Amino acid sequence: QTQDGARLALLVKQSSLSDGDREAITSFLSGGDSDSEAYAPASGEIVGILKQLKETTEEDLAELEKKDKDATEDFEKLWAAKESEVKSLIAASETKTARLGEVSTDLVNMIEDLDDTKKGLGEDIKFLADLGKNCATKKEEWEARTKTRSDELMALADTIKILND
Repeated sequence: QTQDGARLALLVKQSSLSDGDREAITSFLSGGDSDSEAYAPASGEIVGILKQLKETTEEDLAELEKKDKDATEDFEKLWAAKESEVKSLIAASETKTARLGEVSTDLVNMIEDLDDTKKGLGEDIKFLADLGKNCATKKEEWEARTKTRSDELMALADTIKILND
């Protein structure tokens, strides 16, 4: 039996033929007989079975090729959609990363401004306390100077009065 004949016999065994048809084809291909009788040529029947087998195989092949083509088209559409989605997600990620950098920089600047403001507030509070103290001192000095001046003016008025009398 040739290698092609063995392949054909294997294909016949795997096909959806009836047991009788399968046995007849297998017997023909192997050159043996079935039911221990001598083989009687029935080439017309075998050719018909082989044609039916060919048609069934071609139909199955066409159906499988169509399914494969449809699956390939679906896959390509899905692939294109996923590529588009990946591109948009990468762009969004880059935008958010840039925004994160800007916000981080702004945050650092705001923290520094807050520290500077706290230091300035401490200095302003100290200045305000000193200003209140200095104002009180200056007020006392002014009152003393005003009183001294009043006393001097009264003394001068008294001196002028004494000199005029």
